[in-house]
Amino acid sequence: MFDQILTFYDAEKRDFPWRTVPANPYFVYVSEIMLQQTTTTTVRDYFLRFTKQFPTLVDLAKSDIGAIFLLWQGLGYYSRGRNLHTAAKLMLDQGGIPRHYDQLIALPGIGDYTAKAVLAIAFNEPVLPIDGNIKRVFARYFGLDVPYEQLHTTIEKMDFDFQGRPGDICQGLMDFANIICLPKNQKCTQCPLQQSCQAYLSNKTAILPRPKKKILKKPMLKDGLVCIKDGCIGLNLHKSGTLLGGLWNIPMVESASVFPDGVQTKQIIRHIFTHIDLRLTLRFVEDVECDEFVSLSNLLDYPLSRLTRKVLALLDANHGGAQKFTMHGVS
Repeated sequence: MFDQILTFYDAEKRDFPWRTVPANPYFVYVSEIMLQQTTTTTVRDYFLRFTKQFPTLVDLAKSDIGAIFLLWQGLGYYSRGRNLHTAAKLMLDQGGIPRHYDQLIALPGIGDYTAKAVLAIAFNEPVLPIDGNIKRVFARYFGLDVPYEQLHTTIEKMDFDFQGRPGDICQGLMDFANIICLPKNQKCTQCPLQQSCQAYLSNKTAILPRPKKKILKKPMLKDGLVCIKDGCIGLNLHKSGTLLGGLWNIPMVESASVFPDGVQTKQIIRHIFTHIDLRLTLRFVEDVECDEFVSLSNLLDYPLSRLTRKVLALLDANHGGAQKFTMHGVS
């Protein structure tokens, strides 16, 4: 299997700025953190901007978290940026990016997959990082007809020989999963593993892997208070460790709050977090308690949450205020 994956990789490997020869461990580390819950298409430009400003681990470790969040805007899952910064400082104290699993897994923001991906790709260690792509390929190729929640453990117990080019095997499997062995409309007729793929031979490619159980998101109702005066908008800086921590957002209160007559209400914005389904009702107020009134012309100097950007885009659409917001690259 792996010989065929390597042949496929050598011919079809995708071109990403973090794939360098020889491998740059810092680039691998940053890209793997960014790629958590995010596609390669989205990450590419963010990675280029990020590594231009922070080209080395030293630059990242000595940076300000606000500068990191500015570059992270729109990428989502901001705890990744915070953990990236914290881990970089710890790595610097330890002499660089660790080459051992136990040291990597102990750092904030690094789980089993990320630790093994860094070891395999950056240091050519014979380990297999297991994510959804790997689960899909292995479930089909080996015919693993087990509940999705058991796939990780099942694959971990299998014996593989990763000697030689483990980093390329890892990246080859990722490319193979995204080019050939797709979640839907998989390209079995073009697959170099077709004749030995158990799912293909048993006509189960459409049902393997088994679907994972859906996570019910907790509904949350909030009112967002929009106050614009003298060319400024009222914003709050969310504390670290809270939802949207480290980012600026319009003030929010519980939806049960009572508003005086005359407070204008606009449409509801829906915003999905990992485990939360937020419905935010915008209310326009004459004044508001907030951390700072930010000039509309200086919004790019503040790390804004994606939710805030969505609110500003809606204000543009409803009030024809493109000169106020979108000209500054906010929406």
